[in-house]
Amino acid sequence: MGRRSEWYKSFSKLSFKQTTIDRIILDGRGKKKFSRKDRAAFDKYARAHFDKRPILENRETARRIGIEASSTYPKENLVNAILDAIWGLQYFTDEREPLEFPDMNRFLLDSEVGLLADYYCGMYIAGEVVEGVFEDTGEGFGIVRTSGEGPSIDDCIVPRRLVSDYLLSSGDVVVGRMHYVKKSMCMGMFYVDEVNGIPTISEDYKQKIEEYRAKKVVKPYERVILGGENNGAFVNLINLVCPFAYGQSLLVSYGGRMTEQIQLIEIIEALKESEKFDEIITVCNGLNSLDSQTLASVSPTAITESVQADFNEKAVLRMLDGASTHARQGKNVVVVFADIDGALSNGADVKRAIDCAKKYEKSGSVSVIALCDRENLKGNYSVAKRVTQAELLVNFKPFAKTYDIDYERCYSFSGVTLTKKEEKARKKLLSARVTNEKQSYERFISTVTGE
Repeated sequence: MGRRSEWYKSFSKLSFKQTTIDRIILDGRGKKKFSRKDRAAFDKYARAHFDKRPILENRETARRIGIEASSTYPKENLVNAILDAIWGLQYFTDEREPLEFPDMNRFLLDSEVGLLADYYCGMYIAGEVVEGVFEDTGEGFGIVRTSGEGPSIDDCIVPRRLVSDYLLSSGDVVVGRMHYVKKSMCMGMFYVDEVNGIPTISEDYKQKIEEYRAKKVVKPYERVILGGENNGAFVNLINLVCPFAYGQSLLVSYGGRMTEQIQLIEIIEALKESEKFDEIITVCNGLNSLDSQTLASVSPTAITESVQADFNEKAVLRMLDGASTHARQGKNVVVVFADIDGALSNGADVKRAIDCAKKYEKSGSVSVIALCDRENLKGNYSVAKRVTQAELLVNFKPFAKTYDIDYERCYSFSGVTLTKKEEKARKKLLSARVTNEKQSYERFISTVTGE
């Protein structure tokens, strides 16, 4: 027998998922589906994996997947039997039937039992890879939401056993495998690969997930200067009048009729240009469809109105949970609310959204920028104002595209220290004329101070 290649030898050190499932389903060429045509590739990678394993480990695998009297098989015959049995466990995406939205009322007990049967063999089943934010239904079950805009037919139900075994809670980012559940007419998860970036096969998984949840909130220390060389005046005024740091919140409250989203687009473009954040999420709920489309064109992760209005606020709250999850994983995330009253009607939820701004110890942060109509008598401006770190007060002129800043009532409790030049510029703002010329923040300061 000739010498075997290094890639073949290395398979004994890897899991079945890494050697076979990942290579077939996520093979680097954008292939996402698993079909009966993949049998040759499946046999190639899987055989290399099982040939290199000790026979005792193969016998344990055989017992787990239901092969009787596995100890009587010679090694080669045992590997052949394992390959045939594992192939028989697979679910193929080209055999999926029409889907319905996941509904707990249709998720019958035998559907759950079927998923749990696959759970015990799950590491050997390809299924379909799914990634999304976990939502606890309050009944022991859960749903992995794959879209930020409300329910999707690609969402999948998570059985109670998986929820308890992996200590899942709302907001967790879950990567797992699912297949079609015929009686429930939806997708069901049977195996969890990762939770919040932590592989579930880790021996110390539970310890890591507990440490993850116990991450401390620390005082923000690094100031965020929005924008770059081509800031609009609106963004420069935020930097000067209402400075804030990673993990803090900024409230842009306005009076008068704000008929265009020009200022919000300036903020989003400045966030992108500053390259300070790993993820920018824009919540457009509450805007008309035209404004939502405009904002979605500049913010690829924009959350717009769902076709099912009852789920709009749930989608926003789930997004906030997901943002906190990414922050604990080390990312700096900023959430921009185009209209926080339009996105969340309940005062407690508005407070929760503003309070979501946090910096985590040795990790990332969630920052929040929220626009709010001060003159909306049914709104939650007073709630947002009480909990935010900084506020920019804007007055829009009727039937015009111009605005005034109420400098004397603007504030920042962020603890950010301004330079002497910034302090001088801030004092001069009451008498200085601010133009809409696009310029860097440094140039803007020099223009205001006359230096």
